[in-house]
Amino acid sequence: MNAKSTVLIVDDESGPRESLKMLLKPHYRVEEADGGLRAMQIIKKRKVDLVTLDLRMPGMDGIAVLKSIKEYDPRIEVMIITGYGAGAHAGAADLIRLGASSYHTKPFNVPQLMVEIAQAIESKKKFDRSQNAFPESALPKRGRPSKFPLISIYRLTRLGMPPTSDLLVQDICTHGIGIYCTEPFHAGDFVRVELRFTAKQNETITESVVGEVAWTNPSQDGTAHSIRIRFDQIGKENPRLLAYIQYLEEAN
Repeated sequence: MNAKSTVLIVDDESGPRESLKMLLKPHYRVEEADGGLRAMQIIKKRKVDLVTLDLRMPGMDGIAVLKSIKEYDPRIEVMIITGYGAGAHAGAADLIRLGASSYHTKPFNVPQLMVEIAQAIESKKKFDRSQNAFPESALPKRGRPSKFPLISIYRLTRLGMPPTSDLLVQDICTHGIGIYCTEPFHAGDFVRVELRFTAKQNETITESVVGEVAWTNPSQDGTAHSIRIRFDQIGKENPRLLAYIQYLEEAN
């Protein structure tokens, strides 16, 4: 039997922690933390797949906890569940930029939350299984045609929506990326793209880049969509990814 995935509930109030624990315990291994410091202690001692995180907590607040989690292990899914609204659009954009996969306000929609948790954990499992999928011998050689064999989308996220992982890179350059996906996106959507690439043997790197959907082109039956995402500050925030994309441009 497969081991249960682990969900860590981080909230300084015991009532919300217990309510969420009752919902999750039949399906997952559940850990609890009443603050950010305790949450990081648990994450460093145990394998955690997903964190539900309150924003406003005494001491180490939710934003600081989110940053610490992503710095320690960017693969851990983090869902914001709080009694406070995200505020202005800039606040929502910051949450995406920092790595939050979705945002929920209390009282939350239970069926929707359970579906998103399951989807996020499955997305992480798929990525974990593919960590060492690409050998060094498959790296693109200069002067040899190649269609981005070692760069793929791990996850595409819009705030308040479950992460999308059924994606295919169509084209990529330092200014943007073309993606083929099965879920509809719209021009103006603010998204965070997590790209996986192999830098050397047995080292698969995931880098995150924030952008805006600049163009969409649905198929005639509406089941597939080609979209183009315009990158935002890729050179400043993601120098390794920028260097790799430049390398691919030269190789192709």
